[in-house]
Amino acid sequence: MKKFKNFIYIFWTIGFVAILIITNKLQIFLSNKRAQTYEIQPYASMELLIYFIIGIYISLLFIRYWKLNINIHLLLFVFLPSILFIIMENFIYILNVNINIVAIVSGLTLFQGIFGNPSIVSTQNNKLN
Repeated sequence: MKKFKNFIYIFWTIGFVAILIITNKLQIFLSNKRAQTYEIQPYASMELLIYFIIGIYISLLFIRYWKLNINIHLLLFVFLPSILFIIMENFIYILNVNINIVAIVSGLTLFQGIFGNPSIVSTQNNKLN
């Protein structure tokens, strides 16, 4: 079982490198299209979607059990504000921040909020009782 777990991490690393290569090529393509059409909004939204998907892929490392275990606090207090901030920042430009990091955190917390570690949640519930 230990060898199988090591192979999973190796395959995850190979997949992550592949995603980074694809992301790099896609960003070059999007920047070329942006330079040709002078339209910023569609390509900026696409870049945020790419970083959101990277966040989801990173969250695969932390999910131990693929059982639906919703962590409502993580979804309400981390995922929802971050996704709302991304939407507002994408259209209104409130702050001058690196929105790509917020998109990665948003993607990571989405899957952690849905498929969170049940041992952590059960420990929290035991402390409440």
